[in-house]
Amino acid sequence: RLYMNFFQKVFEDAFKNEDLEKPQNAGLKNGPKKNDEITIDGQLVEGAIVGQKVRIVASKARVRINYGCGTGECGACAIKMNGEDARACNAIIPTGRCEIETQ
Repeated sequence: RLYMNFFQKVFEDAFKNEDLEKPQNAGLKNGPKKNDEITIDGQLVEGAIVGQKVRIVASKARVRINYGCGTGECGACAIKMNGEDARACNAIIPTGRCEIETQ
């Protein structure tokens, strides 16, 4: 019985300082910044995250883009972002409206 009281007291004190508020998102105070103004070949893409690589967003949207070297040097992944030439393997999703055209 003595042991039971001791352990009961230990566990009561162990959680005394626990703050049971909603946990914060790991390192992201307001969560990731999403951009819902992205279109790939005219198809609206929802849930794209600013700073995410275009190849990941295109894959999630089930848009096929050919890749070669993975660094953008070979040009196999050439796309147009807002009318400018870019490489899908190293281009990132910007803030604001963005139209991506695959070739």
